Amino acid sequence: MTSTRKNKLQNMVFVLPLITFIVVFVAYPVSSVIYNSFFKINLNGTQTYIGLRNFEQFFARRYTSQLFLNTGLWVGLGVLLKIGIAMIISLALVKNFPLKKTVMQSLIIPWAMPTVIACIIWKMMYQPLFGYINSTFLSLGLINEPLDWLGNKDTAFMATLIVNVWSTVPLGVLNISSAMATIPAHYYEAALIDGSSAWNDFRHITLPLIAPVLRMLLLLYTIWTFNAFDAIFMMTGGGPNHASETLVVNIYLTGFEANNIGQASAISVVCLIILTILSIMYLNNSRKGESYD
Repeated sequence: MTSTRKNKLQNMVFVLPLITFIVVFVAYPVSSVIYNSFFKINLNGTQTYIGLRNFEQFFARRYTSQLFLNTGLWVGLGVLLKIGIAMIISLALVKNFPLKKTVMQSLIIPWAMPTVIACIIWKMMYQPLFGYINSTFLSLGLINEPLDWLGNKDTAFMATLIVNVWSTVPLGVLNISSAMATIPAHYYEAALIDGSSAWNDFRHITLPLIAPVLRMLLLLYTIWTFNAFDAIFMMTGGGPNHASETLVVNIYLTGFEANNIGQASAISVVCLIILTILSIMYLNNSRKGESYD
């Protein structure tokens, strides 16, 4: 056996586990979902080919447009709030101050906390009669009567989004603050000598140098926020009257509560297409971005 052929065989052996992982955990599930989207699947497992009817029925439902609107707002507002809040906190943590290490450690708690526990805590805080939020707002005169935050279609969406933002902002803080810590101090010292303002420092030094991290967070936050299910399902179940229901939540409700696996698969394909488009847009944009030296 020649050395070249031997090297090729060794390379194949090293790559085989990765290929197996991709086939078992990515290619097979995705192909199965796409396949099932063209069938009507009964509870006994029988399948009837119906072509694109699952997609037609999904887009014909009266509240499908609301699902897309909810999902767009959920992702758009969620990502904006997560990156914005993480940026503000990171800027505050750049300076040295007493108990800084304790503050940094405490910020990890929302991210490390299991979603079930977080939702229980927040549901208690949102409780209409005895919840901390209503009690605080009433004492401050911000509201005249207790609000049912999770049971009112006007407040359920934002109340649930706040929980999702609260639990995922720490990841952004850790990444952004770490990126800021790597910026050489003499950049700011030179800017100070030139009479640069704090805003100009942020705009011309900090922001460009942490841009790669921000682009990474933008992609991760977009995908994770789009796929968020647990907090919505445990807080409101998608209600009231679909007010907080997103496409991902509807996949579960359609597949496991309405027992329509075929249509749930069709909705999954729609979500897969959306996420693929967003990922391609991100990759194209990141190639045009400036690299970090």
